[in-house]
Amino acid sequence: MKDALRPVAACALISTALAACGGRTESRSDTTTGSVPNGASGSSTGGVPTGYISFTECSGGMCSQQPQFALDAAFAPAGFAPSQSVVLATSDACAVYDAYGASTGSSGSTSPPIVSAGTLTLSGGTMGTGVPVTPGDGPANPEFYAYDGDSILLHAGETLTVSASGATVPAFGPASIVAPALPVLVAPVAVSGFYRIPTSADLVVEWTGGEAGGTFSFFAQGADGTQYLECEWPASLGQGTIPRAMLAPFAGTSNDGATVGYAQQVATSFTAGEYTISMTAQQYGTGQLMFE
Repeated sequence: MKDALRPVAACALISTALAACGGRTESRSDTTTGSVPNGASGSSTGGVPTGYISFTECSGGMCSQQPQFALDAAFAPAGFAPSQSVVLATSDACAVYDAYGASTGSSGSTSPPIVSAGTLTLSGGTMGTGVPVTPGDGPANPEFYAYDGDSILLHAGETLTVSASGATVPAFGPASIVAPALPVLVAPVAVSGFYRIPTSADLVVEWTGGEAGGTFSFFAQGADGTQYLECEWPASLGQGTIPRAMLAPFAGTSNDGATVGYAQQVATSFTAGEYTISMTAQQYGTGQLMFE
């Protein structure tokens, strides 16, 4: 799941997406590691202009009765990535993030200068032949793209497409991706409505429904929303282990409003002029969490 949802400063990945957002902003592979906790290092891509387009739907756990669809997208010039998270610690499959760390590009500014691709047009599945999305709805920058709905539902195997009319980012598309299925979280198990996660031992995560070529993600965030954990494994494995060292930072944190998420995601990429654009489709579920 690391790679899930709106500018992180407003919605930390799947965590806050649980409550309102529904999309993610960057993947672990897109983000450079801060040299010290809460340091100024953020997302930097060197000399390549980048962007992301994310189709997500929360349809499991707390979202099972009212699925929530979201499209999020952002594009940034060379030296920046459209993200504000800072990596605090990593293991083979996991990372702990500061959701509100500043992003720093080669120019030394403290936030990414997001640029426009004109009007995005979404289609496929229950979206029909075209849903226009214009920049300006994002909570942190007028060029972020954000579209929410509870009438558009992703179904496994549907082909989703997006095209752009072009602006600073050249016109592109239609680019397409096939929606994955919602995975089933087998372990940990919710007890009395809460997933209980120890912070003094390794945690084994198990799931079913993983697809070849997909990625399974597991997310956990404390109540204050400042730091969050995200791990990802090949979805076909069906099991992964979170090291105790990745859970220890959450010991003693408040559980009032803490959240957990699990997801299956597929990804592709394409170019538009000099821009390298990643596109993902994700189905996820959420739940209440208690760190122990």
